[in-house]
Amino acid sequence: MIQHRNHMRNRGFTIIELMLAMAFVSLLLLSIAITVMQVGAIYNKGVTLKSVNQAGRIIITDMKRTIGDSQVFDVGRATTYSSQDRGGRLCTGTYSYIWNIGRYEDLYKYSGSSNPGKPIRLLKIKDNGGQSCISTSSNINFDSAKMTELLSVGDLAVQDFRINGLTNDAATGRALYNIEITISNAETAAIIETVSPQCKPPSQDATYQNYCAVNKFVFTAQADDKGGR
Repeated sequence: MIQHRNHMRNRGFTIIELMLAMAFVSLLLLSIAITVMQVGAIYNKGVTLKSVNQAGRIIITDMKRTIGDSQVFDVGRATTYSSQDRGGRLCTGTYSYIWNIGRYEDLYKYSGSSNPGKPIRLLKIKDNGGQSCISTSSNINFDSAKMTELLSVGDLAVQDFRINGLTNDAATGRALYNIEITISNAETAAIIETVSPQCKPPSQDATYQNYCAVNKFVFTAQADDKGGR
C-alpha cells in the first residue's frame, strides 16, 4: 500500500495532458489579445469621431457669430470657387473664410513669412471689404496676427462646403443662410471622393478604418444690416 501511494505521488503529466494544457492557455491568450485589439479599435474610432465633432462645433459657433455680426451679403458674389471640388472662399465683409477640399489639396496656400507654401485647411482672416474674394490669387498673404486656422489639429480636412441664402428681408434688413460643411479625419486614401464624401468600407480599405470619420454639419446663420456698424 505504501509503495502504491509513493508511485501515485511521483507520477507526472502525460504528453497528452501537457498538450491539452498548452492548447487551453494558447486559446486563453488569443482570446485576450483579440479582446484587447477590439477594445483598442473601438477607442481609436471614438477618439476620431470626437475630434471631428469637436471641430464641427467650433466651426459652427465661429461662423454663426461672425455672420451674426456681419451685414447682409450676397452669397453669389461673396462666395467664389476657383474649383468647387478643390476649395473656395466666403467673404462676409469683415472676416473671410478660405478652404481647400482635402488636406493635401493646394489650391490655396500661405505666402509671405507665415508658413510659405503650406496648404490651407480652413482659414479665417480679418478681411475688411472682402478683399480675398476680389483677388484672384491663390496665395494668401495676410498678417499672421489676423489669421486663425480652424482645422489645426491632427489630419482634419474640409471635404465639402456649401452656403445658400434662404431669406433676405429688405424691411428688416436681415438675411438667413443655410450652411453645409463636411469635415473628415483621415488620410485622403481612406475617403471616397463623391457628392457625399464617406470613409471607404473595410472591403476596400481596412488600414484606416479606425482612424476615419466623416461628418456633415448643417446649420443656419443670420446676418443683420446692423451688424458690423
